[in-house]
Parts: sequence; C-alpha cells; structure tokens
Amino acid sequence: MINELKKGIVFASLLVISVVSPVFAVPQNIQLDTEAVVKAKQAMNMDSTFWYSPNKIKIESVIKKSASNPNNVKSTILFDNTKKMAYMLTDATKTAIKIDVNSMSNMQGGNGSINASMLADPKDVEKKVKQQGGKKVGTEKILGYLCDIWQVNVDAINPETNQKEKAVTKMWLSQELKLPLKVEMTSPTKGSLLTITTKRIKTNVDYSSTFFDIPKGYQITDMNEMLMQMQKQTTQKRK
Repeated sequence: MINELKKGIVFASLLVISVVSPVFAVPQNIQLDTEAVVKAKQAMNMDSTFWYSPNKIKIESVIKKSASNPNNVKSTILFDNTKKMAYMLTDATKTAIKIDVNSMSNMQGGNGSINASMLADPKDVEKKVKQQGGKKVGTEKILGYLCDIWQVNVDAINPETNQKEKAVTKMWLSQELKLPLKVEMTSPTKGSLLTITTKRIKTNVDYSSTFFDIPKGYQITDMNEMLMQMQKQTTQKRK
C-alpha cells in the first residue's frame, strides 16, 4: 500500500507542473490532450487528457511502459477549487489520496514561482511570474492559438537526487484560452527535465453532472496522514 502511495506522490508531482496556469477560471469547458517527456535517471513518457471547467478539472494520465516500467500505469487526478482540494485516484485499488493545493505547491519546491499555488487565483498568474523575476520572452502559435511565452527561474526538485536546484521554466500561455499549451523545464546541470506539449484541443465540451466526482466505493486517504505513516516506517527501519 505504501509503495502505491509513493508512486502516487511522484505522479502527482509531475502533473502539478503541467497545470501551472489558470485552470479554475477558464471561460468555457475545454479538453486538452497532452504528451509529457520526463528526462531523469529513469526516463518517462506520459500521455494525459485534461478536462477543464470553471471550478473543476479532471486529469487522466497514462505513464507508458518502458524498461523501468513494465506496464502502462494509469491514474486520475481531480481538482476541486471550491474546496481547494485535489484527489489522486488509483482505479486498480479503488483508492484516493486527498491533498490541499498548498501542500502540492510544497511538493514542487515550495517557493517555486510557477506551481500549484497559482491555481487558487488564476487571474494573478502573470503578476506572480513577474514578482519572481519572470519575463515575457516572445509569442508563438500552437495549434492555431497565439501564446505568450513566459520564462522564470524556479526552485525545482531534481528527480534523480530529490534535492532542490535552480531551473528555468518556460510556459506558452494561450491568450484566448488562458491555459498553458506547452511547458518546458530545464536545469543548468541536467539539461531538459520536462517537456509538456498539447497535441489536441476541444472547446465547448459537455460534461455529465457526475463527471468530476470521485466514483462511489473509493477509499479516501488524507495526504498528511499518509506522510506521517511513511515517516514512521522510515524511522523504524533506521533503528
């Protein structure tokens, strides 16, 4: 159980980077299909679908099988802005991990200027980037949508060492959709750490009334309780 939860933490951490902009105040229901490439000690390719609504978001992702990952790993994340909570679902075990947005920000390095803390007030994304020394470095069209390219230095977690280090994040923010259509993170010591690219966009998507709900029968575990249990087990092993 603990191993599965650890996998959930890592998986969620990667996805937080991909939702670095205004996911909770989009003007319409939008679906984005994306591809992520993580370059670390154990490289990872991940396909994701994001469903956005004014107050909620649903993400379904599949980490593709590789030499270090013999099977495809599917996971689902639900964000609820009215409760300021996220839920990481594992369908195979019918379990869900509950975590608040601020905790997700801490998992990504705490003081990083592009992180989950921006989800609380999407209108302030550009302002927060500027406050952290970020700047607009150009414009580019992605899938027909004109995007402003923002660049900022952040404190990121090195996926190999699990330690903080300086990194540069670029975000292609759509002027019309108010969403990131591309994200790149690079390290001065490791080069490219992460690239997320949008492959398809659908607008005016219809959702059922239960589309963003946790399915019935799922056991919910609080992230804080889970971390306390992991810390306790680590302490016991050191004795």
